Amino acid sequence: AEGLGWAGINEIPLVITLYQRGGPSTGMPTRPEQGDLLFAVANYGRKLGVNAEDALRGALERFESRFRRVEAGLKARGQAPKDASLEEMDRLWEAAKSEEG
Repeated sequence: AEGLGWAGINEIPLVITLYQRGGPSTGMPTRPEQGDLLFAVANYGRKLGVNAEDALRGALERFESRFRRVEAGLKARGQAPKDASLEEMDRLWEAAKSEEG
């Protein structure tokens, strides 16, 4: 999140590039770096007048609704999510997104 500036924020799409080096013992990105990224995105939204909590809540609601539609689509075919291919689930996911409008 270092080096993220707010100049020209009005109509320029945001592109975030975050390089994460591995943590000391696991090789996985560290939690503080994830927090920095979340903070930067929330702060960007604040600059645009977006309430981060409302935006996240909306995203979670859309995710839940889409996933329920994926499950329903699989159930109609007699399948469980654990038995479906990623490609099949992705097709159902995209169909659920398009139904939202």
